[in-house]
Amino acid sequence: MAVESTSRDLGVSLACTQGVYFFKTAMRSAVRFSSIVGRATLIVTVGSIGLILALYKFGFDPDKKSKAALPVLILTVLSPTCAAAVWMFRKLRKIYSAREARAVATVFGVCAPIFLAVSTVFGEITGGYAEALGGRGFFILIGAFGGPFLLTAFLSLLVCVLVLRITRLTMEVEQND
Repeated sequence: MAVESTSRDLGVSLACTQGVYFFKTAMRSAVRFSSIVGRATLIVTVGSIGLILALYKFGFDPDKKSKAALPVLILTVLSPTCAAAVWMFRKLRKIYSAREARAVATVFGVCAPIFLAVSTVFGEITGGYAEALGGRGFFILIGAFGGPFLLTAFLSLLVCVLVLRITRLTMEVEQND
């Protein structure tokens, strides 16, 4: 006898006889969630580093005592973060409820710049190791940009999963009351 189970994460109804489809559906949802968080992290990392490098290319010097230096740097970091958070909310809204998507996108928007700033410090370490292993200048770039990206993606994924779980538990408690 087939039991019909509905997957809230994907919005499809599957016939499940032995729980096999539930595992595949949950795994597929986890992979999609990880992919969305990873792509949003890539948007933040490439956007922030690219805009900062573009500012230096056009002669912007934050060491000069200018009143515009701090706001320009804050906007440079926050604009890719805001764009990634909005993009992430729209993608997550297709999979999760609005409350879950909003909570995850908000915590990503708040934490991603902090994680990027922390992981940039470790970019020098990963760049040095990449140069020692590869021996060419190209590997320095891979290590200097890949290391912060991977660390930022890992920390962002960790926090986003935690917030998603807390939001789901909160919604279940509110439903039972």
